[in-house]
Amino acid sequence: MSKKETRRELTLHLFRKKQIRMIALTLILFSILTGVLFHVLEKKVWLDNLTASNETIAGQVASIYELHLKNVQDLCMHSAGANSAFLQASPSRSGNAEENKNIVQYLTDLSVANEYIYSSYLYFPSDELVFSSYSLPSVMTPLGSFYDQAAFSVLPQTAAPLLLDPRPLDFHDTSGQGDTQVITMLISLPINTEPKTAYLAVNIDARRIYAQIVEDLQIDSHPAFYILGKDGSIIFNGEAGVLAGDSALAEEGAQIISSRADSEWLGWSFVLESELPPVRSSLLTFCIVIIGILTVLLFAAVILTFLQTAPIRDILQTSRNLRWRYFLTSENDTADASFPQFNPGADFPGCHSFWALSFRLPKPAENDGGGEAAHTAGEDAAANPIGADRANFPGALREILTQLSRKRKFRCQTFALTPDCVGAILGFSSEPSPDMEKLPISIAQEALTLLKNRFQCTPICCLSSAARSVRQLPAAWQEVSEIEKYSWSLHAPLRTGADIAQKQEPYEFPLQTEKQLVNTLLAGNIRDCLAHSRAIFASFASGPWILENTEIRKYLYFIQNDILSRLASMPIPVRVESDFLPKNCDSLKELEKSFEQYLLSILSAISSRDIREKESLDAAVIDFIDNHYRENVICLNMVSEHFGLTNGQVSRIVREMTGKNFSAYVTEKRIEKSRKLLQENKMTINEISDYLGFSYPYYFIRKFRELEGVTPGQYSGQAADSQFTAETDPGSDA
Repeated sequence: MSKKETRRELTLHLFRKKQIRMIALTLILFSILTGVLFHVLEKKVWLDNLTASNETIAGQVASIYELHLKNVQDLCMHSAGANSAFLQASPSRSGNAEENKNIVQYLTDLSVANEYIYSSYLYFPSDELVFSSYSLPSVMTPLGSFYDQAAFSVLPQTAAPLLLDPRPLDFHDTSGQGDTQVITMLISLPINTEPKTAYLAVNIDARRIYAQIVEDLQIDSHPAFYILGKDGSIIFNGEAGVLAGDSALAEEGAQIISSRADSEWLGWSFVLESELPPVRSSLLTFCIVIIGILTVLLFAAVILTFLQTAPIRDILQTSRNLRWRYFLTSENDTADASFPQFNPGADFPGCHSFWALSFRLPKPAENDGGGEAAHTAGEDAAANPIGADRANFPGALREILTQLSRKRKFRCQTFALTPDCVGAILGFSSEPSPDMEKLPISIAQEALTLLKNRFQCTPICCLSSAARSVRQLPAAWQEVSEIEKYSWSLHAPLRTGADIAQKQEPYEFPLQTEKQLVNTLLAGNIRDCLAHSRAIFASFASGPWILENTEIRKYLYFIQNDILSRLASMPIPVRVESDFLPKNCDSLKELEKSFEQYLLSILSAISSRDIREKESLDAAVIDFIDNHYRENVICLNMVSEHFGLTNGQVSRIVREMTGKNFSAYVTEKRIEKSRKLLQENKMTINEISDYLGFSYPYYFIRKFRELEGVTPGQYSGQAADSQFTAETDPGSDA
């Protein structure tokens, strides 16, 4: 090696060494900056996700509270109408024992009709008497001596129900600081056509509703929940043991995220607060990311260092000759490999505005049929040799656009993405303008008409906005791909970016309709089930929103998952052969028909169960009642929800198996057990009443006397006398 060559190599070595040092310093600074940005961005994303989650949960809690309170309101109005016979009697109540007995029974039945009703009262202002479902101090009490006078602190002045703010109430805690929080609903009842002569008060357990919401929505324990009244004060606190008016998050200076949902019907605000713990980034993940970035940068630096004398300009010039496939559809795995070379100077000379399009044939039906359909297809193939074969769709579209380009004076380039989908680029010599934008729309509509005549079907075209240069074509093609995501929600054959620009408000999924769909499906009510299904699909297509295909698929998956979980949780599970997989659906109407077929298949599976399974289900219902009749909360709703049946189905099973209605059978089981306990003489009457799930001893005594003809005390005395006689006179039986 000559001296000149050695000096040149030494100079090159020193230059590379200096360059590597600069690269190392740059990498160190980059690592520090990356760490700071990683922490800041991760915290921001975490805060955004937590805020969105809290807002969603707060809205769901408000909706569920409204739903439960409206259900109680409907129950009260219906029961008042059904029992209007004795409520329309004389206003003088104190001297009519049979009428008082009917009122107490009415309040007792109303209290057990809904699991969230804590107690109920009936107040007659003319007599200043209050009838209560709880015997404190008695079932019929003057208003001045009544324990819960706060329930009638404000009386409704109209026929509309009046809701009082939540307040503490516990019949077993006379201090007034009990953990039970009730919402009092007041309803005026007319008597003898005189309005507002009696008032029905129903105490609704607000804390029990909240506990059920926490269980159903799987809310974490750290968010704090409370309800604000109309004046902005706290009237209900979700934390057990914390009184209304106390803040849920008591730590001073705590950083919190507060989400609020207002209820117009209730006039309350539902607030969900989450305390922000310190963000703890995953050190291992962070290190892996940093090491990966440094490795890539170091490898790139070494390559550039050793190739710094290479003809990079020639390499870059060669890389500019990309194919259309990599220029427009680099992430499209289904793109055809036979794209023409990208040469804007040769393909679009003198063009200053560009539009990207995609043409797609609708998917063929799963069963095209034979006979006449095949004969028609044969005639079409003979009449249109180019367009009859779907496999020749790219060539047919290329021919149509070429013919139109000669007539309309524009340039075009087409490329096949799939056998049924073809992309196209249109180039025009004019600058983009409002009048110019009408031209590609007219060309696309004419092309769709020609394709429809050839293929005997309606193709779909997605058209982008104008691109002012070739470099903007990837963004235009991305817009076309974005339009394709809304294919189920858009109905016109020609679809543009303006069609999805109206997506302004978030979609509100009809949760109540979805529950009704599942309930009617399990009940075998095909007409109502399909009606609820159509209502859900109607909500997809109506309103100030446009849903992507993935969003619609997600909501249908949630419905399917709810159906399958309910079917699997039944004592006798119903097996469904397959999941709902929408295939060959090009519109929301086709998707709706496919989903209805799925629901019909489930109904068929439910109705085709073996008779032995029905007998097993009947026996399981009776066994469940026999094992839970002592529980105070047992009711038709409890049994129906456990078995996934309707109240009518449970009532029919109990009547067929026992010959009695549900209430009579439960009462008979309790009285039968009480006879054994009275014979043993180990428990008092009050203890037996509580043990068997009676709301109060008076009701137990009355039911015992109706079935046995004597009171529990008399029955216990007779049993004791019989036992004494048997012990003193062993031969009496003989």
